[in-house]
Amino acid sequence: MKIKIILVFLILVIGLFTSVNSYSLTNIVSNNEKWIVKTLDNFGEVGQYSDIVVTDENIVLICYYELSKKDLKFLSYENNEWSIEVLDYEGDVGLHSSIDADNAGNPHISYYDETNKDLKYTYWNGNNWIFKVIDGEFDVGEYTSLNLDSNGYPHISYHDDTNDDLKYARWNGNTWIIEVVESDGDTGEFSSIFIDKNDNPHISYTNYEDRGLWYTYKNGDNWIFELVDSDCNVFGATEIALDLNDNPHISYYDTGAEEFLIKYAGKTNNRWIVETIDPWLWGVFLSSGTDITFDRFGRLHICYYDWGQHSINYVWKENDIWNIDVVDGWGITGMVGGYASIDVDLDGFVHISYADNYNLSLKYATNIQYSPSVPTKPSGETNCKRGEEYTYSTVSDDRDDDMIRYGWDWGDGSPVEWTDYYESGEKIYASHSWDEYGGYLVKVISEDENGFTSVYHFVIRMEFSQWSNPLNIQVSKSKITDFRNNLFFQLFIKRHKHLWG
Repeated sequence: MKIKIILVFLILVIGLFTSVNSYSLTNIVSNNEKWIVKTLDNFGEVGQYSDIVVTDENIVLICYYELSKKDLKFLSYENNEWSIEVLDYEGDVGLHSSIDADNAGNPHISYYDETNKDLKYTYWNGNNWIFKVIDGEFDVGEYTSLNLDSNGYPHISYHDDTNDDLKYARWNGNTWIIEVVESDGDTGEFSSIFIDKNDNPHISYTNYEDRGLWYTYKNGDNWIFELVDSDCNVFGATEIALDLNDNPHISYYDTGAEEFLIKYAGKTNNRWIVETIDPWLWGVFLSSGTDITFDRFGRLHICYYDWGQHSINYVWKENDIWNIDVVDGWGITGMVGGYASIDVDLDGFVHISYADNYNLSLKYATNIQYSPSVPTKPSGETNCKRGEEYTYSTVSDDRDDDMIRYGWDWGDGSPVEWTDYYESGEKIYASHSWDEYGGYLVKVISEDENGFTSVYHFVIRMEFSQWSNPLNIQVSKSKITDFRNNLFFQLFIKRHKHLWG
């Protein structure tokens, strides 16, 4: 479901900063009009390995690790009130925590016991927390990921560090069944699990042999393996989610290129498509943090920690464009977004938990408005005549279904030309003529009725823009006329008609 990793030297890095101490929930709130951002816990050094789930009753549940006391902690938001608990404090426990909720809204959490090298699991039965050691053989339980099936039974993927295996455990209603999924080489790192409508597990992961992105799913009694992306060096996290048709989709970090990347892989019609969301994550290695989910409308949502800008970013895809919204943090003083986890409520609004690596606290963000998507590249004639008017089209979508207007930059130095407001997703048209010959770059930006402009998307190396990709227009030096209607041409034809027989 959701896997986060902390580098060993992160402990050294964050130790350089002074944490904010408190003895209660601070609930510090900032509001950038689109996102409500809160500091939920700054008691000690907290926020690592956060994972979030939102129940059907819109109750927010978060599990996470406290580095200073090495405890597993839990937060819930119900009836407009946040409450916090320390769930497990016996030894160094709570690393790699992962959470899901059953149909009754009860939380289920898997996590790693560093002291005893065990995979542990706890759940709320309506009255008490029940704790179990699921696998205590060898050093097992890192990179744990948990997802519940249609019966509310837990399924967990995790790593066997002693034997370098990918393992899988599930509860069948009577007993725990544990099996080795893959044992070829050092494998099973950064696993993430999701259960389909038929209660079959789907797992994404990597291995230390080829560092590629791998995907496996169970078909009957057999595991089917697929190498999704071989041209990468997976680091920190892979996160998997299934769409409404049970097709797998994965977000992950790739540190194999010259610049570090956040990437996406999706399978449709038995074919994997791999795309780069953000190609410029070069920065200080701190903690990873990406997550992926679908809402009940079938819309894709991704969040990730931007190492380069030290921010937490929210991403969605519209009209084949990856839209990037900066939720919180920008620059070295921000350093927020580690161990990012995302879920969406029934109304389609996003909830994200993440670590503030500078203040060593747990933060939470939820959106109250969506920006319109980046408009599509203008479509229309590219070889134009001077002085003639041409019509171009584009479209943008707003997930709030707000009305949208469009600002056209015709590339000729004229002021941005704004349209009237149109329905979200409605293709719109605008016309323009150029008085001088030469080349022009035509681009467009969108703005909804609440004043929110389109967010960012990647254009070229190290360049992001709120404007659409530009359309290159070439205007000829002079207006080309139909010489057949020219008076001198008609006189020439009249005088020399014998030449045509």
